[in-house]
Amino acid sequence: MLFQVRTARSVTSLATATREVGRSGGVVLASCVVVAVTAAGLGPWATVAVLTPGAALQVAAGTRHSAGSWQIGFASPGRPDRAVSGLLRRGRPGREDLGPLLVTTLLVAWGVPGWFVLGGIFLLAAAATKPVARWAERARAAASASTHGEWATAQ
Repeated sequence: MLFQVRTARSVTSLATATREVGRSGGVVLASCVVVAVTAAGLGPWATVAVLTPGAALQVAAGTRHSAGSWQIGFASPGRPDRAVSGLLRRGRPGREDLGPLLVTTLLVAWGVPGWFVLGGIFLLAAAATKPVARWAERARAAASASTHGEWATAQ
């Protein structure tokens, strides 16, 4: 929480927002790798020493993701973004229903490789943000041009 405002301050456009969300995926992957190290049978103090930076990486990833996703939401008002919002809302039940099953399967059944797969999923999802945001921006511009053209014709 201490760094949330500082991180968000640098996110002022769609480009900086998608960059932060993209970076958050890499930081989540790094945190998953750090946490996977604890499966090596470390003692309690070594485990704490490894998990502390892992937790810090999780916080950094969450801060970056929050700052970027809020800016994407605010910087892209309009009809196409409602479509993206609707798509994300439709995906929510799947995330809420299948997410715990996926995480449990990956981390409990697969162990260490599951942490790498989970980190990779977050990395890919974060990387997909930029092309989706660009699509929404192009769709908004096209809708705006179409609406402007209709308005000019009506005048």
